[in-house]
Amino acid sequence: MHRGNKSQARSGKSSRPPGLSGREIGMYYKNLARQRKNSDTKNEPKIKLSCDVTVPPGVIMRVNEYMDQFKLAREAGQKHFDENFQQQFRHMLNVNFEAFIEETKKQNKDLNLQNRSLDAHLQDKQKERLQNADFRARFEDRLKLPTMRHATDVIDAVDKNQVVLIVGSTGCGKTTQVPQLLLDDCIEKGIGTTCRIVCTQPRRISAITVAERVSYERAEPLGHSVGYQIRLESRKPRERASITYCTTGVLLQQLQSDPLLHNVSVLLLDEIHERSIETDMLMALLKIILPHRPSLKVILMSATVREEDFCNYFNRCPMLRIEGVMHPVEVLYLEDVLAMTGYQFDCGNNKRSQPRLDQSEHRNMIEPYIRQVRSRYDNNVLEQLRVPHSEGCEDIDFIANLIYYICNKKSDGAILVFMPGLNKISQLHSTLKNPRSPLGQRWRDHLLIFPLHSMLPSAEQQSVFKRAPNGKRKVIISTIIAETSVTIDDVVYVINTGRTKVTDYDIETNIQSLEECWVTHANTQQRKGRAGRVQPGVCYNLFSRAREALMSEVPTPEILRCKLETIILSLKVLHIDDTYAMFQTMIDAPAQRTVSTAINLLKRSA
Repeated sequence: MHRGNKSQARSGKSSRPPGLSGREIGMYYKNLARQRKNSDTKNEPKIKLSCDVTVPPGVIMRVNEYMDQFKLAREAGQKHFDENFQQQFRHMLNVNFEAFIEETKKQNKDLNLQNRSLDAHLQDKQKERLQNADFRARFEDRLKLPTMRHATDVIDAVDKNQVVLIVGSTGCGKTTQVPQLLLDDCIEKGIGTTCRIVCTQPRRISAITVAERVSYERAEPLGHSVGYQIRLESRKPRERASITYCTTGVLLQQLQSDPLLHNVSVLLLDEIHERSIETDMLMALLKIILPHRPSLKVILMSATVREEDFCNYFNRCPMLRIEGVMHPVEVLYLEDVLAMTGYQFDCGNNKRSQPRLDQSEHRNMIEPYIRQVRSRYDNNVLEQLRVPHSEGCEDIDFIANLIYYICNKKSDGAILVFMPGLNKISQLHSTLKNPRSPLGQRWRDHLLIFPLHSMLPSAEQQSVFKRAPNGKRKVIISTIIAETSVTIDDVVYVINTGRTKVTDYDIETNIQSLEECWVTHANTQQRKGRAGRVQPGVCYNLFSRAREALMSEVPTPEILRCKLETIILSLKVLHIDDTYAMFQTMIDAPAQRTVSTAINLLKRSA
C-alpha cells in the first residue's frame, strides 16, 4: 500500500481501482486507452498522414483553415457547410500543376522585391569591399581562373537569354565564379535587391564547401551574402543580393510551396551531366515553369559530356564553352603500376575466386591486349595481368601496397583513393590501420586516414580538407562523392580503382538493386582531374588499357535504371495529374511499362 502511494505521487495520476490482479490489470488499461482514443476522436477531427508523405506547407495551412471553418460551422448549426467543405477540400487536393501555378501567380502578382535605398547601400558596401586588402588579394587569384576571362560573355548571355548552357571542363571555376559575376553585376547596376541566386549541387559536401570557398573569396563570413542549405542543416544568406548553394532535393521541396520560385532571380543547375533523377525532374518542371516566369534566368552548367543533349532540350539555347586549367597529370594503368611496384597477386586464395563466366570474360579481354604489348612489359607483368582479380579493388593488399609505394618513393602530397562503397572503404581503412607487411608497419603511424562517403555527418566530411602536419601524409578513401565539385587542395595522387556502385532495375522482376560495376570514361576523366586541380599530379588507374577501351562513354541516366514509385509520389505532391505525359517530356523518358508498373504498385498499396 505504501508503495502504491509513492507511485501515485510520482505519476501525478489516479491509480487503478483496488483489488485488480494479473490479467484484470491489463484489461483495465486496455479499456482505458480505448476510451481515451474514442474521446479524442469525438472531440476533434484530425487528418492522419503517412510518415513518408511530404505535404507542402501551403496545403497544410489551408487544410487547417478548412478544419477550423468546419468546426465553427458545425457548432453554429450550419447544415449546408458539409457540402461546401467537401467541394473546397476536393479542389485543393485535386488541383493540377497548371492551376497550382496560376494560383501562385495571383498570390504574388503585386510582389516587388526592389528597394532603391537598400540598392544604394549595397553599392556603397561594394565600393568599400574593393578597398579591402584581403578581398583584392583574393580577387587577383580569381582572375587566374578561365571563367573570369569570359566574364563579359557570361553576363551578356544571361542578360539576353532566359536559358544559357555553360560547358566547362574541370578547374575552369564555373561553380564559384558565375554566381559572383552575376551578383556583383546586379549590385553595380543598382538592382542588387532583385538578385537572389540559387545554385544546385548534387551532394551535401559540395554545397557546403563551395559556399565556404565563395564566402572566403568575397572576404566575408559565411551567411552574409553567401550561404548554403542542405537537408537538416543550413547557413542561409541574407534575403536579398545573395547566393545560396543547395542540394537539388532542397529546391524541389521549395517548388511544393512556390512552383514559380518568385523569390529566385537566377537559378543555376550544376553538374547536370551526372543525370540524377532530381536533376532530370527539375529540368522537366522548368520547361513548364519558364513561360510563366519570363524574368527567371536559368543557367545549366555541365562538364564536357554530351552537352548538345541539354542544349537541344531547352530549344537550342545558347552555349558558352570555357576550357579549364589543368596542371599536368601523369596517367598510369594497371600494367604500369605492376611494372613499377613488382606486386604479385595471390592466385591461390579461394576467397578471391570469381565465377567462371567472369574469368572467361577477363581472359577474352586481356589475351589480345597482352599480344599487343608483349614487347613493352616483361613476362611477370603479363602473367599478373592474366589474374582475374588483378583489376579493380578485389585485392585490398594491392591498393595498400601502392599507397606505401607512394609514401616511400614520391614527394609530399595527399592520396585520394576511389572505392565503390562503404564496405571496401572499411576494408582498406582496416588494412592501413593494422598492416601485416614490414613496409606497412613502417608507415602506419605516418598516415592520416579519412573515409569519405555520404553516410558521414557533414562535420566529419569537412575534416578531409584540413592539411596534414609535417611528417604525416593524408590518405582519403572515398566513394564517388569526391569525383565532382570538391577540390581538396593538397591532393597530388589519385588511385582510381575504376569501380563504383549504381542502382539497377530489372523490369521483369520489378526488383531494384545496388550493383558494383565499372565506371565510364566520363568518370575516369573527373577522377583524373582531382589530381591536377592545384598542382601537377599522378593518377593510378587500377585497370588495364584493354578494360578502359570497353568502358561506356557516359553513365546511364538514373531515371532509366531505378523504380519510379518515389518520383511519382513527388510529382503528385506537385499536383502533376498525368505522370505518363510528364515522363515523356523528360530528356530521357523511362519505358512506359516501368511507369505502369510503378503506378499499379502504388494503387495496390493505397
